[in-house]
Amino acid sequence: MTAPDRVPERTHFRDTGCDVAPACLRCPLPVCRYDVPARQVLRASDRRERIREMTLAGLSSVQIAAVLGISVRSVFRIRREMNA
Repeated sequence: MTAPDRVPERTHFRDTGCDVAPACLRCPLPVCRYDVPARQVLRASDRRERIREMTLAGLSSVQIAAVLGISVRSVFRIRREMNA
């Protein structure tokens, strides 16, 4: 006999977080790093705009790189280009 389906409100999820935060509910990122597909290619202008917004929100280069699925070095390079 199988167990009946549970409604989401009655299901207990373990909030284990990720390498950015110990728990999802305490994460500083505006968008979950797992909600952005790693292979998604953002246009350069969109990427620059998102980096600018996240920088103004106080996110570190490591956090921005994790959200966008790019290297920390790329974040530094794009930030330098935006300030030039």
